[in-house]
Amino acid sequence: PDDVISPNKMVEVIADLHLSEAKVSKLNLAGYDSSFVAYKELEKRIFNDHEIDSTKYKRSYNFYAINPRYMVELYQKVEKKVKADSVKLR
Repeated sequence: PDDVISPNKMVEVIADLHLSEAKVSKLNLAGYDSSFVAYKELEKRIFNDHEIDSTKYKRSYNFYAINPRYMVELYQKVEKKVKADSVKLR
């Protein structure tokens, strides 16, 4: 559908979100609120970098989620990207 983020771009976005979650968890912030605020800021930057908004991301994620075959394919690619990007960050 036209209002859904393409699979390749969705892989990039999801991988960036997962890497951001990992970064925030490594910060050992004092509490959940601080971690949540830090993650939301990174999320906003990721959406901005990929020129999407949270509504389009959620709509797209839901589309892929109700189509398990697509979601499995996406996450196989996300996993590879996250592993490759993690190696680059070391």
